[in-house]
Amino acid sequence: MKHLIAIDPGAAGGVAVSASGIVVCHPMPETQGDVLELIRDIKRAADVEGASCVCVLEEVGGFVGKHQPGSAMFKFGEGYGFVKGSVQALGIRLELVLPAGLAKDIRPRHCLTVREQVRVEKQTQGRSSTALPRSSRDA
Repeated sequence: MKHLIAIDPGAAGGVAVSASGIVVCHPMPETQGDVLELIRDIKRAADVEGASCVCVLEEVGGFVGKHQPGSAMFKFGEGYGFVKGSVQALGIRLELVLPAGLAKDIRPRHCLTVREQVRVEKQTQGRSSTALPRSSRDA
């Protein structure tokens, strides 16, 4: 058995956890201490169940959007590094994925943003339910 943690870093990001066929989505905690506590709690739950734990983290670059000051990029990078270091310090296997891969392959439909849900709906119009994107089939 495996607990899967999918993390989209940043203030508007979040943490999705898939364990024992149940998916729970959390908004990104506001403080680093809260981030660490959430990841630690997920790891403890996996340990109690005797399950392995894998974290999929959105890989980010040095660009955070148009007209963002350097201080915003620094703060974002600090948060990203904190999440990455916390996951590794807790002994959780870490996989980095590009943002498009995280949206398409990891997150179940009910964890997608409204924009992503609309995109998935447009892509799947006219298809049978067995041809839905992987994230929809697995939800």
